[in-house]
Amino acid sequence: LLALQSLSTVVLDTYSGLLADNLLLALFLTMITGTSGNAGNQTSAVVIRGIATGDIQPRRHAWSVVKREIALAVPLAALLGLASFARVLVTAHG
Repeated sequence: LLALQSLSTVVLDTYSGLLADNLLLALFLTMITGTSGNAGNQTSAVVIRGIATGDIQPRRHAWSVVKREIALAVPLAALLGLASFARVLVTAHG
């Protein structure tokens, strides 16, 4: 987690000029990172629970679990993207 946060700092530093020119982007970074963190935590929890209860056997079910999570993630990401876009339109003044 610390390594990924450090990578985020590098990415933000790389695009600091873009953020300076478009300050509105920076206002919504927490919404984007928070949502992605929550989605990752939820997926991890579901998979770990499945392994712990024996519902998922990593060597047998790896691809089916990946496919299932992708099938759930794509429509959910589209819905969250639309909701986030709507929030930006409603709350961004100017």
